[in-house]
Amino acid sequence: MPQTIASPSPGSPLIAAIANVCGFVFNSLTAPPSSMISTLSGVGVAGACTFGSSIDWARGKPSTMVLVGSNPYASTVPVGVISTNGGSSWTGFPSLPAGMKKSVGFGKAAGGASYPAIHAGGKFSDGTTGVMRSTDGGTTWVKINDGNHQWGGISQVVGDMRTFGTVYLNVGGGMGRGIIYGTSPN
Repeated sequence: MPQTIASPSPGSPLIAAIANVCGFVFNSLTAPPSSMISTLSGVGVAGACTFGSSIDWARGKPSTMVLVGSNPYASTVPVGVISTNGGSSWTGFPSLPAGMKKSVGFGKAAGGASYPAIHAGGKFSDGTTGVMRSTDGGTTWVKINDGNHQWGGISQVVGDMRTFGTVYLNVGGGMGRGIIYGTSPN
């Protein structure tokens, strides 16, 4: 069952994060993908992703894509992978926010950085709900919300590609809380 789908402007016509199989990059809409999204390195276990939660592509660099998910069969290990070649190959994030389970999205790069910001949202191992951001390709993560702003859950995170630090959230798992946005310049 698809969890998130996206259609990059150039390149592959469709990418999808899918429950039970991680996800696919559809290079053709009339032929099935040759393989699912996976990686044998990075955070988590070998061949890690078995449940794709969220996927996005960088609007300024459509060949750069990220996917987060988990391996619920190995005591729910979170997984994050990135591709810089349109989904031909994937590499595991060097690190993930502790307890991350969903809503990944790109945003405008920080000043002086050439890599787009990556935003991830969900419930973390400390019991809080929120948004984390990486400005270095998933090597380090910073929580950008506080304890007063958890919104009852996050089902999707989208970074603004025009303004660094602006992020849009589909909150409360689509349970009527609407869309929230905020900015975090740090």
